[in-house]
Amino acid sequence: GDYVGSRNFPLRGGKYTFWQGGVLGLAFIHSPLLPASMAGTHYEGLVSAADWYPTIAGMYGLATDNTGPLPVDGVDIWASLLANTTTPRDGLVVNVASTDKNGKPLEQRLGAVIKPPYKLLQGYPGWMNKRDWDGWVQPPPLDDAAPRGSGARWCEYLVDWCDAPPSG
Repeated sequence: GDYVGSRNFPLRGGKYTFWQGGVLGLAFIHSPLLPASMAGTHYEGLVSAADWYPTIAGMYGLATDNTGPLPVDGVDIWASLLANTTTPRDGLVVNVASTDKNGKPLEQRLGAVIKPPYKLLQGYPGWMNKRDWDGWVQPPPLDDAAPRGSGARWCEYLVDWCDAPPSG
């Protein structure tokens, strides 16, 4: 399975994978701006690391438009955190890669997109070992005869992550 140091048990997968164990993280917020009633609450909304910049700016009433050459990718979630309501984010691009770190084209594109309640993984999602399936139904064999770039592999893994077993 994954290297011991990269485990995110009980989620499947670990660091450097597109499985929940490599994507899902925990965070906490401490601020005098939070009402005392928020202490100890748990927020279930979809949040990206990119959301913290516009959220912190929003806490102080600052706008994030025109702060750089490209638009901000994040979403201000401050109001939904305070009210503990549905996240304003309706989806998340986890990663998209068509070249390796040296710019060399990959044999197949890699990527993951979350659009609740689904997560779509394209290409190699990260290290898997037969024993890692432990209780999971294995996906059907991939059609290795499909021509590259045909789109036949796009839906290799479509996971309803709300109904998925708690291990990932």
